[in-house]
Parts: sequence; structure tokens; C-alpha cells
Amino acid sequence: MKNEYFIDNINDETLVNLIDGVIKLEKNKKQNNIKSAIFRIIPIAAAIVFVIGLVNILPVFVNSNTGAGAGSEGIGQPDVTIFIDYSNNLIVDDDGFVTVENTTDEKNETDEKIGLFVPPIIEKSCFEEQILANLTGRDYEKFMAYYTLKDLSDPNLTDEEKEEMLVEYPICKYYAVYVCDPHASERELLVLLGALKINTTLLGEDLIQMYIDYDIPYKDYDLFTGESLTEEDNDEDFTAQSSNEIELPNYGINITDDGTQYLVFKNESLYAALMEYFGMNRWHGDNITLDMLNQINSIDIKVKPEYNYLYDDIGLREEFNLDCKYIEYTINGKTLDILPEKFMEGGVLEGHMEMAELDINQYFDYESGYYITKTDLSVEDKLMIYKTLAWGGAVRTPVERNEVGDYYTTFYNASPSIYLLGFPARYYDKPAYDIADIIYMPNLHEINIDF
Repeated sequence: MKNEYFIDNINDETLVNLIDGVIKLEKNKKQNNIKSAIFRIIPIAAAIVFVIGLVNILPVFVNSNTGAGAGSEGIGQPDVTIFIDYSNNLIVDDDGFVTVENTTDEKNETDEKIGLFVPPIIEKSCFEEQILANLTGRDYEKFMAYYTLKDLSDPNLTDEEKEEMLVEYPICKYYAVYVCDPHASERELLVLLGALKINTTLLGEDLIQMYIDYDIPYKDYDLFTGESLTEEDNDEDFTAQSSNEIELPNYGINITDDGTQYLVFKNESLYAALMEYFGMNRWHGDNITLDMLNQINSIDIKVKPEYNYLYDDIGLREEFNLDCKYIEYTINGKTLDILPEKFMEGGVLEGHMEMAELDINQYFDYESGYYITKTDLSVEDKLMIYKTLAWGGAVRTPVERNEVGDYYTTFYNASPSIYLLGFPARYYDKPAYDIADIIYMPNLHEINIDF
């Protein structure tokens, strides 16, 4: 390195602009949004003296390759480091921000402009203080249902779980983060986005700055701003639209690109029950084919009033006056238990168990990407866990209105995650059971419905 004085490396105009920038900066009170770390918070009078003092007394050690300089401590002032790269120019914008203008084509990441988006991952304190602290009621519940805390300091984590967490989210080595359900649908994300816009003052730039500050690789994620939906979609109230405004699935026989025939069910509860019976996951592309429907010989559907209480505290009955019923399916002699036999790993089950402060390993065994429900669980334990999952399924469920103003749930507009919670296969809110889909089951010889 070689010693050079600051005055030797800037001209008079740059010095004036620098001082003027500090004055503007103090007046605009934007210390927390500084785009380049040239000055930290310095009282305005001392700042001017400090800048002028640089001209006379501050040796700056410059390496023209690295552009790094040594700082000096003023009396009563915080340490300040000045970084100078002579391939750059110091500039002051209209808001008083002192920045470095790179003469190359490389863009300053903090200048990136983007609309408010649903953060796919967010540092723990930012999420709790800037988002959760501003939410109440159902909005708060929705965010808690869609976001899962990833915290390496969690005493309940095994060493294996910690290693897996670090593989999937390396940032957890340094910070705890909340992660949004990657399987949430656009409609669900739009609801979350609306809650952010209404209840917080966050901007897209604020979230980007958070990512930069915590060195979170946000460019690895899709940032949902709602722009992928039409303007009409963005203006819709998804909890209060009439049936003729809803894009209904193409019920009946459909054909995949490879020619496989599958059924889009009218009865979403039956669809979920059959997927569980066949051991399938409700991911995109998972369909019940006609060959599978040929295997169905008998279906028994029974309402269990003694379990209806599971839906009393999850908002659907109270808020929308829905007649929530717990139903039990027996398909080809196999009864679906209170809990599904397995849950796919990925945050849905884990997040809900975490929120309920339940040790997942006490109730489930882990095997090849799945949490397998332990066979020796008591009925009380199963009901307790299912009630936790039912709450999560409820806040994820889109509730809409028909043309006469009655509310109803529509699972097809929800994310695949609610199917993993076992919710639709055990929940029904319509006055009569819809059996229209059984016409596609040619070998169904017996169906009993106890409503």
C-alpha cells in the first residue's frame, strides 16, 4: 500500500458535493436506508468538520487494486472507514445519498427496484417484528400457517435434522429464518401479499435490503409480487366472490400429455380420501387414473358427531357459519384413521407440530422423506394432533360464496399442502354428500352414506 492524502484524490467539486450530501442526508433522516457504506450516522455539525478534517489530517491508505482505505477515529465520533476505488466516482443523489458510481456495467444490488412481494425466506427478527407484530386475527393465523421457523438452536432438533437443515438452508448456520411453504398456490400467496400491503409499510426494496444485509441468496427464489396474475385477479376478494366468477376445474375425464386418462372430481373430499387410500401425495401431476378407479369395490362414509368439535375453534364455523363435519371413510374395507399414515417431509407437518410445541419424534417415525404415524398412538393423541393440523388446513382453505351468498370451501383453489395435512379427507361442510363421481367407478358394488 502507499500513503496518500484524501485531498490529493478528490477535486473541489467532489468535496463540496460530499459535504452537501451529508447535510441532505441529515435533513432527510434516512440514515437507515444508506445505499453505500461511506458515512454512518454522524451529527451534522461534526460531520462537516469531519469531512473538512479529512482534507488536512487524515491519511488514507489506498490500494488501487482493492480500493480499501484505513479509517480514523475522531474525538467523540464513531469509527468511520472510507472506501475509495479510483475506478469509481463519488456521487450524491437528490435525496442526499452518498454512493459510489461504478464506471463498469456492474449494478449496485441495493439499487434494485421491485414491488412488494411475499418473502419466500426471511430472517427471524425481521419476520416477527416487521410482519407478525402488525398482524392480528386471521391474517396473523395465515402467516403462521404458511411460514415455518428454521432455527438451528432449537433444542428439539436431532443432529441429523440439524445437518439436513443446513443442507437445505445454509444461512441457518448464522441466522434463524422463517420459510414460506413452497407449495402455496398463487391464490394463497395473493392473500398473503394483500395482508402485507394493508397491514405493513414494507416495500420490495426493504425486503431486498434485508436479504443483502443478512447475505441471503434471494435470487435463488421466485419472488411473488402478484404481477403474474391479471389485474382482475389482483382486485378480487377471494373470500366473497360469486360462483360465476370462479374458474371451476374441468370436472370429469381429462387426459394427460402422454394420453393417460384421469378424473377431476366434483367431490374434493372423496378425491382426497382416495389419494390417501392409494398412498399418493397431492403434488402437481398426481392424478387418480381410470385404472385406479376400477379397483374401487366399496365405499362407506360416516359422519362422526363426537369429533365435530375439532372444527369449532378454527374459524370456519364461527366466521363463515359453515356446517363443519368430521367424516370417516372406509374404502375397500380399509378405514382412514384420524391421522394419515404418512406425511411428506417439507415443513407442513413439521411447522404445525412446532407451533403446537409438540415433539414430532414422539408421534412419528422418519423414513426416506416421510414422517410415518406411529401405530401405537392413543386416540387422544391422534385427536390432539389432528386438531392442530385442522387449524392449519382451515386457514389455508379458500372460503368463497355462491350466488345466494352462502359460504363454502373450495379445496381446488388451495395449495397441495392441505392434502398432506389430511384435512379434506376428514372434513365436509355441505348439507348433502355429492356422489356424482361414482359413475366413473364401474366395479363399485356397495356405497353406504351415513349423514
